[in-house]
Amino acid sequence: MRCSDTLTKSLSQPYAFSLILKMSTPATNSYTYTGVWTNWSHGAIRGATLTLSKRSGGYLTAFLALYVTISGVMFWKILSYTLHQTHTTPPGTTRDGLHYQRQVILRNSKGAVDAFMSFMRLPLNWRDRATRPFIRSLPFALLAFLNLGFFGVATIFSSAISSAPGNSTLIIGHACGGYSTKSFTSPLGASWYSKLLADTYNAATYVRQCYTNNTSLGCGLYYRQSLPFSINPNATCPFASGVCVYNDDSAFTMDTGLLDSHADLGINAPSKNRVLFRRVTTCAPLHATPWGASQNSSDVGLIIYINAGPNPPWNYTFSYYHRAGMDGFGYDLT
Repeated sequence: MRCSDTLTKSLSQPYAFSLILKMSTPATNSYTYTGVWTNWSHGAIRGATLTLSKRSGGYLTAFLALYVTISGVMFWKILSYTLHQTHTTPPGTTRDGLHYQRQVILRNSKGAVDAFMSFMRLPLNWRDRATRPFIRSLPFALLAFLNLGFFGVATIFSSAISSAPGNSTLIIGHACGGYSTKSFTSPLGASWYSKLLADTYNAATYVRQCYTNNTSLGCGLYYRQSLPFSINPNATCPFASGVCVYNDDSAFTMDTGLLDSHADLGINAPSKNRVLFRRVTTCAPLHATPWGASQNSSDVGLIIYINAGPNPPWNYTFSYYHRAGMDGFGYDLT
């Protein structure tokens, strides 16, 4: 069977990309960026994000809770002083005892809780000795209660800043590039084949765990759990007429459509710097006998070569090692 791939890319201008992954620990050979960055999924303003280490994040959360609490106390001090000055009696003017006791509470209260309790008791103490004691006291008690409630809720929810605007982090790799060897028969070449085998097993495990159900914690590794694609089991043969087995409409095509580099691949970038990527793969069984050749190797056994055009630096298109199936490879072409 031969597969033909078509890749489509669209990019407005060059851009340096960083990868967004939904994970709490860095991947192999990568680390989570700490500092200020922009999550472009939420725009330049709402997406402004500060990423800290777990320890620093704990310190920041505790500091914010303490800061909001102190702010609530200081806000009541300012509010009570303003109310006290607003209701100060002009020189030569006298008021009843409730007014002066209310001024004393505003002047000497230690906080919103103390003021609220004092204002709630005030009309009970003056109900038979002052006019309209409840109407004159309850608005001040309500202000103290609102101050206490607002900053109390703010203190509780100050920890929510650690998860806004999302649970995404920026993953930075130490290096980029491919894994290359000069000789596949060297020890380094052997490690290359070991890596291919390990990647095959890892990919197969990920598919079993994450494409059928989402029960594994490892399914949150990528920005999107799986990429969408459509299939066409009766596609036109991508090769010359008569080359495909069965007929010229027996090919199998998989088409991803246009994938967004940010929304689908997790490459963090503003809209103008995003890439639209599309991959179309068409597979079909071929009458390969005219282009096939076999050779026995003392190292790896039977090797089948397909000569459908040179593939530099080799003078054949691809090769298949017959013993690959026994070694655990489900599919490998070189």
